[in-house]
Amino acid sequence: MHYWAGSETGNLENAQWFAVRIAWPKRTGEILIMMREFSGYLNQGTLAISEDSIFTTVLDTAVTKMDWYGWGDGANMLDVAMHYIYRSILEENDTKLIRIKDYLTPRLTNHIKADYSFHEHGSQMHIASYASVFANATTKLSHYLAGSPAAFDLNDENFETFVNMIRYYIINGMRGHYWDYSGLGRGISGENGIKSSWTYSIKKLAESIDTANADYYLGIVKRIKGNKPPSYLVTGFNRHYWESDYTQHIRPDFNFSIRNVSTRTSSTEMAGDGGNLRGNFLSNGATNILVDGDEYYNVPVI
Repeated sequence: MHYWAGSETGNLENAQWFAVRIAWPKRTGEILIMMREFSGYLNQGTLAISEDSIFTTVLDTAVTKMDWYGWGDGANMLDVAMHYIYRSILEENDTKLIRIKDYLTPRLTNHIKADYSFHEHGSQMHIASYASVFANATTKLSHYLAGSPAAFDLNDENFETFVNMIRYYIINGMRGHYWDYSGLGRGISGENGIKSSWTYSIKKLAESIDTANADYYLGIVKRIKGNKPPSYLVTGFNRHYWESDYTQHIRPDFNFSIRNVSTRTSSTEMAGDGGNLRGNFLSNGATNILVDGDEYYNVPVI
């Protein structure tokens, strides 16, 4: 924290935008909350800094402008919201917490399409990337705010749509503890990219959000962790996500999916560092069949 918020403020000014606007504020909030357990935690000799000096290094964008920097009102907005939640907790500011919740609630469905598929950065389908990041952040916020004056209304129509996206879109994008590569976005190019450890949000659904279906969600967690076979609790269905031209044909014995190409789809984005050059063509059409789930795990690119 001294590196970022002490005398070396140039480190913050020259850093990559994600580090400055999302990673650094979130991590700082988590550290400060934990350090509150220790008396005199910031007064450590020559490294002594105050919480106020830390807060002033982060641009205090108004709560009404959490998507102001052009990062959109999807996954990145929720990451920014997390930073403000941490800061409001440290400041013991209930009013700001309520404003954050009121700002987010009508925006929860901005990128959730009518068929529950999730688009961000244009008409790109993101199951294992932006959709899962968005879902993790939202369920975490819901968990943190539960029981407070800023608790989400779990019966709100937008929040129910969000829960349905997880249940009917994200969860079905996995076979065992592996993702269907069609929903990875630019993450398809990363090592171990299709391996899923996506259990946090599902656990929170079971614990405090959709408790009526808790047994189902906890069973899915066992499936992802490998404690149950890939066929566990799988009910056969065929679903076409017309907003994304993506079709899933699911059976207990296998998952089969088709990525179609049309005017409703766009090319998979490339990473800012030039990654995913070949994966850019993923949305030009692809089929994926999974039995064990790991059929495409770290398949070398020739």
